[in-house]
Amino acid sequence: MRKQAPAPKKPSMSDATARLIGYILKMNHDEIMGLLDLVEKIHVKNKRKSRRLDHHGEATYVIKGKVYTGFTRNISTSGVFIDTPDVADAGENILLTCDMPRGKSLRTSGAVVREEAQGFAVTFDHAITTPLSV
Repeated sequence: MRKQAPAPKKPSMSDATARLIGYILKMNHDEIMGLLDLVEKIHVKNKRKSRRLDHHGEATYVIKGKVYTGFTRNISTSGVFIDTPDVADAGENILLTCDMPRGKSLRTSGAVVREEAQGFAVTFDHAITTPLSV
């Protein structure tokens, strides 16, 4: 009977941090920006109050009295991401009507919490209670 090799020991937090810093110091600008993007996506994903469901539906929204259209990318009971070239600024109040899974429609208000080049994320003023499963 062959002996199994012992499982590798997990590095301590200080060892892991030192290794990460060592790798980062050897990266070029583009690699660092890619790593930053990845870490920020993980951080945002872990901060979410509720699970997001990929959903692509039409969205009409009003910001500062002007009407815009876009498409939802994903939705949860606490917010939505809207794909649109008309990017809104974080902190803007929004009135929103959008298609939801199962042919339902949602009318709600909220605030823009994050903007990206291709759209923005909204947190609803009041969580929705409609089931989101497709």
